Amino acid sequence: MRVQEGGVRRANNFLGSLDLQCRVDLERLFGLPNTRSFLYAVGTHGDKPSESTGDFQGVSNIEAPEAFRLLEGWIERVWKSGRASALIGLYDVNSEFDFIPAARLFLHSSHGIGGELGTSGRSGPSTFPVTSLVGRLELRSRDQKSYLRAVVADGVPGDPRSPRRTSIRFDDGDGVLVLSELGRWSSSLRDLQGSALAVGHHGPGFRERHFGKVALGVWTYTGDFDDFSRVDVNGDPEQRSGGIGIYALVEQRLFYEPQDPNQGLSAFVRVGSADSQVQSIDRYVGAGFVYEGLFQGSEDELGLAVAAARFGSEFREAASTTAEWEDWEVAIELTWRARLTSQLWIQPDLQYIVHPGGDPEVENALVLGLRATISL
Repeated sequence: MRVQEGGVRRANNFLGSLDLQCRVDLERLFGLPNTRSFLYAVGTHGDKPSESTGDFQGVSNIEAPEAFRLLEGWIERVWKSGRASALIGLYDVNSEFDFIPAARLFLHSSHGIGGELGTSGRSGPSTFPVTSLVGRLELRSRDQKSYLRAVVADGVPGDPRSPRRTSIRFDDGDGVLVLSELGRWSSSLRDLQGSALAVGHHGPGFRERHFGKVALGVWTYTGDFDDFSRVDVNGDPEQRSGGIGIYALVEQRLFYEPQDPNQGLSAFVRVGSADSQVQSIDRYVGAGFVYEGLFQGSEDELGLAVAAARFGSEFREAASTTAEWEDWEVAIELTWRARLTSQLWIQPDLQYIVHPGGDPEVENALVLGLRATISL
């Protein structure tokens, strides 16, 4: 990723990620009925583009400290013909919560998990690049399209003192993250094709490819945080609970090509809100369009999206020492992903960051990117 104009400095940034995944059917191996496990190790390396752009949200969703760690390692048991399940282990909450299938195309971090939730807590929720031990429950409707799921996770993933290690550590004051989501898929590939064909998999609950989704999520932290606006008699920030956050998202297939439902145009919108007294980002709005199968017979995707995050007034006042910070950081992204061979994808990317980091002294940044993905 190259910062072509603006930002903190012009720079070429090279970074990468090695992903190793293993799914295990424990019923076939050990006779445990309707039970499976999942292991997911990630090795990250290279530069940090956001240090060059000066942005707060993150222009690359694989930017992380250099490390090789176990990101996920969980066991799931399913009951009642797939209508109820329980999961325990190391788990990425964004594999099922606050997840928008169409938005997976984009490189900007806030299209993976919303800006206000992704920057929440002391070091973010249990998601890439550091996860924590969690317990997750899910209930589904008879037609498998409606769901209610909830997760309880350590409020401070990993060990902040050893950020490159996979750690399960519970310290006094960490508290927990409690996150729940109620949602419904509107249609599936099976509905559109009139067959039992299922394509793809993302996370333990994504059993069939769906087009269109509506979801509402609520989250809170039980631990205490520094209050940006209040200090005690010693001049130290007062402590208060993490407050409540909420998000809503809608994804809809606007139209599809009758000869191949995999090809068509999708749109998505996501909004989120958090407690401005303890969270740096208190409002977030994201939206985008994605067209799959732009060229006949090809496996490509073209997308345009915007991610807008508002810095809370209390955070801006606490962080600003000179000039007043800007309210919003806005990222506009245009990207195209094409499959060149059975194992190689290539993705040119263009991002324009307005008010990077909210700092008025940092110019708007133009970022050029090129990602190659090799599947083995």
